Amino acid sequence: MKGENNLDAEIYLRRIIISKKVSQILSLLVIFMGFMVILGWFTDINILTGDIFNSPPSKFITALLSVICGFLVLILNRNISPLIKRFIQLVSLFIFFIGFLFLIQYLTGMVLPTDYLPFINSPYSTLLPGRSRFMSSFNFILYGIIIFLFALRKRIVIGQSLSILTGLIGFMGFTTYFYGLDPSKIPEVYTEMALYTAFTHLLLSSALLCLYPQQGLMKYFTQEYTGNFLSRKVLPVGILSIIGLGFIVLYGMSSDLFSSSFAVVIMVNTSIFILVLLIIGAAEKLSDLDKERINYQQSLEESLEEQKTIQLELENIVIEKERAQQKLRKLLDEKEIIQSHLESSLSEKETLIREIHHRVKNNLQIISSLLSLQRGYVEDEYSLDLLHEAQTRVKSMALVHEKLYRSEELSHINMQHYVDSLTRDLLATYSQQGVDLNLDLDEVKINIETAIPLGLIINELVSNSLKYAFKGVDDGKIDLSLKECTEGYQLIVKDNGAGLPPALDLDNPKTLGLQLVQSLVGQLDGQLEVFNADGVSFKITFKELLYDSR
Repeated sequence: MKGENNLDAEIYLRRIIISKKVSQILSLLVIFMGFMVILGWFTDINILTGDIFNSPPSKFITALLSVICGFLVLILNRNISPLIKRFIQLVSLFIFFIGFLFLIQYLTGMVLPTDYLPFINSPYSTLLPGRSRFMSSFNFILYGIIIFLFALRKRIVIGQSLSILTGLIGFMGFTTYFYGLDPSKIPEVYTEMALYTAFTHLLLSSALLCLYPQQGLMKYFTQEYTGNFLSRKVLPVGILSIIGLGFIVLYGMSSDLFSSSFAVVIMVNTSIFILVLLIIGAAEKLSDLDKERINYQQSLEESLEEQKTIQLELENIVIEKERAQQKLRKLLDEKEIIQSHLESSLSEKETLIREIHHRVKNNLQIISSLLSLQRGYVEDEYSLDLLHEAQTRVKSMALVHEKLYRSEELSHINMQHYVDSLTRDLLATYSQQGVDLNLDLDEVKINIETAIPLGLIINELVSNSLKYAFKGVDDGKIDLSLKECTEGYQLIVKDNGAGLPPALDLDNPKTLGLQLVQSLVGQLDGQLEVFNADGVSFKITFKELLYDSR
């Protein structure tokens, strides 16, 4: 249905375009006919003026006014400015005035100088016949009104109705010659019309009718409705049939085939026959349209039934959707309850983990305190050093749990804060004066599985430097850095002290501290490098240990 509507719209638009083109072509033909007659008068060529087939020549002023009307219609076919419209209105009023003057002269018998327009007081005034004939003058009055209305784009129906009237007047003059009648036997004043003039009136009236095909009376021919279709098909056939019938009747009368009375009988009966044929054709077309309408109606009813079925299915879908939404809302409510329980459980677990870290830290502090108490009962230096080292190791582990306990994140520890606290505690523990500790730490966060062995390694290396490296050294310096690298992380502990003894076997050390460092580096799956020059430097590369579920 939609495709057919689009096709009808395309046909309608094409019909409008063709009609406008026809109006332009007919206007050009009017201008051509007018100039041809004007040229004939100046060159004294009879065939150009229309002095053929017993026809009188077209009047000069008629040809001139026809040329002006043709130009005006040609201009109206374009998009024009308001100023041009005013000019067209003025010219149309001039045409109306000239036609009115000519008509007044015929009706009153007056003779005015306008008979010789536009050659008053010139040599041509005696050569060129004056005013237009009666019917042409009447037509020019109508042309002035029509063009004035069309310039205003108002009362299009009136303008097109008057155009039909001018066309019929021209057609009356044209059929006189078409049927071979003698114009000299027709009263000149009111009905005589030159052949070229009649043809020009036909062209000009048709150009005016085709000027606005989408408006007024012409829309009944251009639109794609049943009545418009009948107008396009029936009207031309009826007109041509009547013209042909008139030609046949006149031929029969001129050939003495039948009398004028019998000619009337033939005209009446043939007209009835033609009328019956046209009505039957129109009825057949209307019947076809009724069948199409019935088919469309049946299709529409079927579409409505399908629409009802689809609507019921849609209602069922909507019901199912509402049920699904209710289930979804129920699931969301359950999800919120479960999420609330999970959050509560997670909060309880976090509290429990903090409590565990707090208790482990407290227990490690108790162990550290016990070791401190134990040192009070030991007198030899070697045992005191062993207890002191054990105490610092315990403190390094306790510090990890303390940092986790105080941190918002329970799974990772901030090593920058941890190393800073650990090294400051070691400096305070060993009471080293004149030792400068330089820290270069990235914002590194690692899990507890990695932090505890790393803290013990830092504790051992810094403790060894504080204990052994700076004997006899006034400006001791320890550099400690912890950086991220491509292999994971890199720890460097360096001092400018006495360095390691030359006889020390690094692959198989005898001291507990270095053995512990190597063991912890292995626990981290790391790599240890020792540089014993200008002090000692320990470089450890490692990765964060993954948590192994137990």
